[in-house]
Amino acid sequence: MSAFEAMTVPQQLFVVTNVERTDRALSPIAGLTTQLDNVAQTGAGSSTDPTLSASALTGGARVTSWGSLWAGGTSNALGSDYYWMYDDGYSSPNASCTTSTPQSCWGHRDQILGTFSSSGSCFGSNGSEQYMGAGYTTNPSSYGPSFTEIFVGACGPAPTDVVFTWAQAQQLLGTRLTPSFAAVSPSTGPVAGGTSVTISGANFTGTTAVSFGSAPAASFTVNSASSIRATSPSHAAGTVDITVTGPSGTSALMGADKFTFATASPPDFTLGVAPPSQSATVGSAVVYVVTLYALNGDTSPVTLSMNGAPAGTTFSSSTPAWTSGEATSTMKVAASAAVGTYAMTIKGTDASGRTHSTSAALTVTSALKGTANITGSVYSAGAYVSGATVTVLQNGAAVTATSTNSVGAFTITGLTQGSYALTVSAPGYVSNTVSVTVFNGNWTKVGIALIH
Repeated sequence: MSAFEAMTVPQQLFVVTNVERTDRALSPIAGLTTQLDNVAQTGAGSSTDPTLSASALTGGARVTSWGSLWAGGTSNALGSDYYWMYDDGYSSPNASCTTSTPQSCWGHRDQILGTFSSSGSCFGSNGSEQYMGAGYTTNPSSYGPSFTEIFVGACGPAPTDVVFTWAQAQQLLGTRLTPSFAAVSPSTGPVAGGTSVTISGANFTGTTAVSFGSAPAASFTVNSASSIRATSPSHAAGTVDITVTGPSGTSALMGADKFTFATASPPDFTLGVAPPSQSATVGSAVVYVVTLYALNGDTSPVTLSMNGAPAGTTFSSSTPAWTSGEATSTMKVAASAAVGTYAMTIKGTDASGRTHSTSAALTVTSALKGTANITGSVYSAGAYVSGATVTVLQNGAAVTATSTNSVGAFTITGLTQGSYALTVSAPGYVSNTVSVTVFNGNWTKVGIALIH
């Protein structure tokens, strides 16, 4: 305590302010400067909050924001801090705090614990830091002793007129505060390690070790008293506490120091196909574009195969084995293929035997060359049935097939003159077959009823 008593009042105000900040894991104010002390002293002499008119600190650092305090009639630096921090609400000496102006209550505390500069506001400058000025006079007015503080955030080089630093204060007091945490970012990384982690907090000057659980960091750099950049080591999956060890000891465990080592997802892939449904006449070719999506860095070659296609149909891919992107897959429908709709599966297999599939549909129709045609509709209980399958058969063999549209209508063209059977089926309905005779050059109209 004698070391504190031996300090000047501005130094005492600086120390008490930083104790309040570091006790809450906030970064300490870097130091007092002559320029800011003079501004604060002017405020103390006029019993008012100090006002900063300069846009830069001595040495060129750009001012980003600032705030200031004044207290009158308190006996010392500790008393001023008490009123600013703990007696600043309703019915307190804070004359600005009223029921009609609640936004002014606890404003002095907000200044002491505030952040006036951050790396995000510096836009490529040499860095961001916070500095302070403090003032005191014993006989300014009827209030009694007058105490002031001004806090400034700045971007750029350190001021050239710093007269008292936090490190000097701790040395004079014969103690250093234990490191403390405010945040860890990112808070998750792979078990293999190698994640660059920014640790924010206070009292990091002189750090000798950073650990992830019981494992030391692969490396670390102390950026400032409030920031450390550490590289995570390899570690088993799970959540650990990051700890920082300095001259005064090791940081206490808290929620803000957690880091999770996560098991990385294994390499994998998925498939997509476009278009998912096509039609082709017997003996013709049809093309599907299959897209391979590599996941988690997968580079294993994938080959394709097709299941569920009409008998005799061949399948070939423009890229027999590929690792990402698109492959053009051609199906040649056999001349002997039966007319109908086929639900097919396109399967991809990689070098490790891992497989994934996607679905495709193919409707096979006959290569009709006649001039007879049918137009019709499918209905049930007075309502049209959409999506019904209409299959044309002659002598028991399927000739072609189609589906009804949204209003239950269908057309079939290119039949040769003769008699046919039309079989209609739809989910939830009983199939129905009707006979129809068609003539070359004519359209034959037919209506087909289904029942549930």
